[in-house]
Amino acid sequence: MQACLRFELLERTAPSNQFVIVEGWKDEAALTAHAASAPAKQFRDKMQPHLMAPIDDRLSIVTTASPIAAAAGAGLYVATHVDVAPPNRDKIIVALKALADPTRKDKGNVRYDVLQQKNRTNHFTVVEAWSDQAANDAHEIAAHTKEFRATLGPLTGALYDQRWYKPL
Repeated sequence: MQACLRFELLERTAPSNQFVIVEGWKDEAALTAHAASAPAKQFRDKMQPHLMAPIDDRLSIVTTASPIAAAAGAGLYVATHVDVAPPNRDKIIVALKALADPTRKDKGNVRYDVLQQKNRTNHFTVVEAWSDQAANDAHEIAAHTKEFRATLGPLTGALYDQRWYKPL
């Protein structure tokens, strides 16, 4: 089995000077080995002069994820940070999982993954991949998306932070 399961470099659509790398590793040992490797260290060293802020690593575990092969063909990515008050963590996990199945069936959905931060377990990142903007727009107004947001409202611990990216 390959140690690196997913490695995607994305550029925010606006402002375009923000980037995200979505990585998936076989296990924590593989991630640790990668982080200690010469290419990874060289990348971080070369990036330093270009950074406006420190690199924001968010080590996460999978709550629910699409099959690894499902990411091919995405023209648009959405990364959403969903943070809830700590007592509401289990409730939002149920709601995020309930949103996963209908979202994965939406026309143009390529991927829908929910990741839970390891160090702040009431913080989640939802990574979506869509064939194009029209498919994402249709999802944004779908009944299951509106129902999720109605559930999220009273549970939230921060603003609903949704950002659009394009693959590089």
